[in-house]
Amino acid sequence: MVASLQKFIKYCKYWLTAANGKGHGIHSPFVFKFVVDVLNDERFFYAFETIESIVNANLNNQKINKLLFRIANYYQPKSVLIIDETIGITTSYIALANTDASVYSYFSQAKNFEKVKAVVTTCNAENCHFVTSITTKKQHDLVYVDAKNAVLLNDVLQQVLPLLHPQSILIVNNINSSKKIEAQWLQLQTNSTVTLTINLFQVGLVFFRPENKIAQHFTIRF
Repeated sequence: MVASLQKFIKYCKYWLTAANGKGHGIHSPFVFKFVVDVLNDERFFYAFETIESIVNANLNNQKINKLLFRIANYYQPKSVLIIDETIGITTSYIALANTDASVYSYFSQAKNFEKVKAVVTTCNAENCHFVTSITTKKQHDLVYVDAKNAVLLNDVLQQVLPLLHPQSILIVNNINSSKKIEAQWLQLQTNSTVTLTINLFQVGLVFFRPENKIAQHFTIRF
C-alpha cells in the first residue's frame, strides 16, 4: 500500500511537471517530430489484432507495447536486442513492427526459451532469434531493456552501451519502479555518450545523436 501510494504521488508530480503530450512548447525538432509522429500516432496496425487475438495480452502493458511497436515501425531498426525475460508479448510487438529486422531476444538460460518461442511463433514473429549472451561484436540499432532490479540493470547497461552506435535507440522499461532503478536512470543520463533522453514515466528513451552538442533531457506526458 505504501509503495503504491508513493508511486501514485510520483506519477502526479510527473504529470504536473511534464511537457505537453501533444508537442506544444517542445523546442527540439527531433523530439517534436517524435511526439507528433510516434507518441500520438493513433493508427491501429494489423499486428495489434494478430497478437491480441492469439495471446491474452496484459492490458496494463498494452499501451507501452503499442508504443514500442510504433517506435520500431517508425525508425526501422535492422538489428534489435530485447532483454526481457517474460512470456514474449513485448518481443512479438517489436518483432512484427519491422519484419525485415533481426530481433535477438536474450534469456539468461536457454531452458527459458521454450515458452517464449511458442508465443512469438504463434504470433508469426519469424524474425526473432534467441540468445544467451548479450555481449557480441554486433552493434544494435534498437535495444529494449526491462529493468527488474537495479543491480541487474547496471550489469546490463555495462554490456549494452558498447553495442550501440550514434543512431541507436535504447529503451528502458520500469524506470520509476524503485528508487534504486530511478537512480540508475538518472546516472545513465550523465553518460558522456548520451545526448538526448525522453522520460515517459514508465519507459525512458535514450539517444546518442552527435548533432545534439549539448545533452537534453525531456519529460513528456504519455
